[in-house]
Amino acid sequence: MLQGALYSTSELDFSIVQLDPTFNLGSYECTPISYRNVMLRSKRSGASPVRLGSVLIHYRKDEKTFRHFLQTVVVDEKPKLKEILSCGTYGETALINAIQSVLPKASERSMRCFRHLQNNMQSALSSFGVLGRQRECIEDIFGSIDKDGIYQVGLLDAESPEEFDYTLL
Repeated sequence: MLQGALYSTSELDFSIVQLDPTFNLGSYECTPISYRNVMLRSKRSGASPVRLGSVLIHYRKDEKTFRHFLQTVVVDEKPKLKEILSCGTYGETALINAIQSVLPKASERSMRCFRHLQNNMQSALSSFGVLGRQRECIEDIFGSIDKDGIYQVGLLDAESPEEFDYTLL
């Protein structure tokens, strides 16, 4: 993994390390690790650029495979990376279990990627028969940008239980 991922171990300014085993290459699976290099900023957007770290090409998406990958790449190459504070995943149980085993600090703060969570919610809404209103429901939860480019808050933007309840109404 690249040196920049070390910034994912600092409480002051850290990046969520993304592990996304969603690329299918025929008989193989592909799991890239990515992170934002918080030491760099885009002049245009002000955001830190996403950087690609190590990539696992594998046959199986099982806990043993993911644990070996994390142990070899993260811990053996750069022991400091064992202190990674947060991982973002697609939500696969095998990967989450491997993270809990190899990266104990990250397992406490790991989360699903918003895009994957939104896709899962859209599928669930369809299965519940909520048709034609899926986008509206997702925007109510995640927020949206209106036609004038102004961000409209969603339920996830609530900063207190009271604000959440108020927004829910």
